[in-house]
Amino acid sequence: MLHRPHAATSVLVATLFTGCQAPPRPLVLRDTFPVTYEGHIAPAQPLPAGLTPSCGETAAEELAPSCSSDAALTVRATFVELPVDEVRALLPEWPPQGPRIQGAHLAKDELARHIADWRTRGAIASQPLLVVGFGQDATVRHTKRTAFVSRLELKGSADAFLVDPEVGLFEEGVELQVGPRRQGGTTSLTFAWHNRDRVLPRPIGQVHEGRMGSIELPILLDQRVHGAADLVPGCSLLLGGIVGSEEGTVVLLCVETDEGQTAVAAAAR
Repeated sequence: MLHRPHAATSVLVATLFTGCQAPPRPLVLRDTFPVTYEGHIAPAQPLPAGLTPSCGETAAEELAPSCSSDAALTVRATFVELPVDEVRALLPEWPPQGPRIQGAHLAKDELARHIADWRTRGAIASQPLLVVGFGQDATVRHTKRTAFVSRLELKGSADAFLVDPEVGLFEEGVELQVGPRRQGGTTSLTFAWHNRDRVLPRPIGQVHEGRMGSIELPILLDQRVHGAADLVPGCSLLLGGIVGSEEGTVVLLCVETDEGQTAVAAAAR
């Protein structure tokens, strides 16, 4: 089961922690590779009819069965939300305006040390584990669905009044799809990272004696990162960063991989 602590709490803990110690040692990147980024801020679009709200609870869902074959890849994805200044200190080679949307290879042991540190500080948003066979795709979602008034039908008259409100659902949270591929002696991983965060308060609708007062549609920050990278022995992948859910924060995605049943058993411990 995935766990995402309240973002404001995570950022506060991270801020207090970084404010009491020296800047973090920069990450040593082996190389970088391009990824594709798409982002926009717009009113939430209703999900297809027939879905039910999750009553405000976070829903975690793995959309591909775990693969029991030895020809499988274990993928541990770590989503970490950090203050922008800390990310700049970790990645000084990236542009000074902020972390660039790109990917990088770095040593597994170095990344593992940073993940252990982020975990003690409460900066990790979620850390799903997927096991997927080569040539297959696996998807994990960590989302919440909320109902809102998506449309108001009004009858024209001297005093317009509400005829019928249409209630829709919007979804916020994280979705990650990964797919390991082999071609000759090269192993690669395709990835698609979809992040949706609400950037305005909960929707508000006011109706009094059949008359419409005001309505506020939920606005979402919708960000997508996708691409592919070769898997290098002894290295993990770092993707990011994207705009965080709190002001002045950045979200990074760390991807650790291992092959076979032995790796699966070790990851489960």
